[in-house]
Order: sequence, then C-alpha cells, then structure tokens
Amino acid sequence: LISFRMDTGEYANEVSIQPLIVYSETDQRVPMKYSIALSDHFSNEPVILSLPDVSHGDLTTDERILEAIDAYLQK
Repeated sequence: LISFRMDTGEYANEVSIQPLIVYSETDQRVPMKYSIALSDHFSNEPVILSLPDVSHGDLTTDERILEAIDAYLQK
C-alpha cells in the first residue's frame, strides 16, 4: 500500500463534510506541498493543522494532533 500512488484529489470532491487535514512541515513520507494541494480539491474548506516538527510515523501519537482530532470530532 505504501508504494501505491493514489490521486486523492480525484476523490476529495466526493467528501460532503468539512475535512480535517493534518500535516507536518518535516514529513519525509508525504511532503507538505501535497497536503496543501489536496486541500484545494475539497468543496468544503478543510480544517488544517500544520505542525513544524513531527515525523510521519509520529502523526498518530503526537498529543497536539490527538487533541485536534478530538476537538474536530466533538463539533
């Protein structure tokens, strides 16, 4: 799955809710420019959380991200 290249922008227009996009400026796996470009494909302006110092592997464990996801889901 990691080597599978998917054009996520192709599917973004099908999302009917306001999406949450989390990215890190130092992510080596998914460069920040791709996350920013993806945000342009949604019909609803996404909530964006940008962190300067998180590696891709830590995106699911960083406390700031977990708090942002919790707040997003509480809406």
